[in-house]
Amino acid sequence: MMKQDTNTKNFQRREFLRLSGGALAIAGLGTLTACGGGGGGDTEEQPLTDGQEGLVGADALLFDSAETLPPVNLAAVVLADGTTLAELAGRTAQPPSVRKDSRKTTRVVGRAETAAKTPEQYKRDFIKGMTEKGNFLIDRSNHKFLKDDIGQKQNGLAYVWGGRDITKRAKATENAGCCTEMLYGLDCSGLIYVCANHAGVPLPSKVQAKTLVIPETWNKILPPEWNLRMVILEDSDRYQNGDIIGTTGHVGFFAFDNPSMISIIQSNGNTGCDNNGKVIETECEKMYGTGRGPRRIKFSEIKSYFLTDVRNTKRLRLVPKVTFLVELRWGAQPDMDLHVIEPNGTQVFYDNLKGTSGELDFDATEPGGTEHYRPKTGLADGIYKIGVNYFEGIGPETAKIVITAGAETKSFSKTFQEARGKDYNLKPEIVATVEVATNKITGEAKIAIKPA
Repeated sequence: MMKQDTNTKNFQRREFLRLSGGALAIAGLGTLTACGGGGGGDTEEQPLTDGQEGLVGADALLFDSAETLPPVNLAAVVLADGTTLAELAGRTAQPPSVRKDSRKTTRVVGRAETAAKTPEQYKRDFIKGMTEKGNFLIDRSNHKFLKDDIGQKQNGLAYVWGGRDITKRAKATENAGCCTEMLYGLDCSGLIYVCANHAGVPLPSKVQAKTLVIPETWNKILPPEWNLRMVILEDSDRYQNGDIIGTTGHVGFFAFDNPSMISIIQSNGNTGCDNNGKVIETECEKMYGTGRGPRRIKFSEIKSYFLTDVRNTKRLRLVPKVTFLVELRWGAQPDMDLHVIEPNGTQVFYDNLKGTSGELDFDATEPGGTEHYRPKTGLADGIYKIGVNYFEGIGPETAKIVITAGAETKSFSKTFQEARGKDYNLKPEIVATVEVATNKITGEAKIAIKPA
């Protein structure tokens, strides 16, 4: 196949730099069909089908009977680095100040000159924001409402199926539920929606329990500067503050100040409908009782719900992204080509710029050229083979490949005595490998750069 012309090459370079030169453009999530977490909004709600969000029968009794715990003591929440949430809450950005630099000129020094936050710092801020908002929601003393023309007196937030806004009364029937009481409250996905938005993650109002346990729901909207991703963890007892846990029917997040008493913040209740879609008045009366709505409860008391095999429980955690960059450089000859064979066998080179995991910026066809490969999505576990082909030139040429992963950079070189042309497109000279391995317990990934 013909190599691309210069105009095409330059356009590809501009597009690659535009999309990946610092932060990928993040597309907003589309509207989700409403279920228990259908939420408010201006999109038409869809009727429920059986088995969607909410707790019924024995599951409802299990959560109703769980002990309600007080708000989390932020001073007692110790994160992995030894920081407490109370310490984070006390930290505020420093206002701009004026100082003289080494040239004796006066300039304003503000936030733009402060060190960028690390992914770990952003994660701590997320946990703090989630927990602070969760504490506010579960504290019934923050939510005392007098009886008015459209609703009754409330002492604490209720469970409102589809509820998303605690500043106004709503009823489940507005979101295809059955309870007609106008109440201030949230459902389980509504609680996560409110807490996450407070913590800086703009979840759309239409999220549901079943979508909140899909990493891509989060990863599409996490601020790119955080350099974090949500991953699914293998089942283990290594719970951390901020972990999301859920099924298709219920969701919450871990928030605890005592490692020996793990707890979650959630909002339990249901639609108030029977199997025929008719209202169950006794259920609706429970929605504003002390056993329903936003609560912090002991995980040990409701753990059996999440451990039932048929529920396909998922636990999610924010972890730092791992990525790498491969650069090919050469000298006076006109054309060398970078080749990357991804773990699934996809070969990325000038004739196939976009692979499954990453992409090549463009095809350079000039002396002193450079080409780059970088992942465009989450890295796949496995081995990336990094190769080069001397496509066109007269006489010897040396290819230099530089691979950067985090703080680690390694260089490799390969000297060719003559050009090999397109016949070697499918068998490039492999000079190095990049091995990606994810810890299934912690969700964290590591990268190892090795010579071939």
